[in-house]
Amino acid sequence: MVLDEKKQSTVTIGEFQEQKTVSITTDDIPEINSEIINKWQSLIDVAAKIDKNTT
Repeated sequence: MVLDEKKQSTVTIGEFQEQKTVSITTDDIPEINSEIINKWQSLIDVAAKIDKNTT
């Protein structure tokens, strides 16, 4: 699989050994609510505490 600047990839279709270019992104931006952000921040805080205690 080859990634290029246009956010596309070239894939090989196995059965036919034929290459196709496909889009690997969209212009839609997902909404991330504050609950999810807070959960991720909590995980990062725990990881930082673990790292601090092991070094």
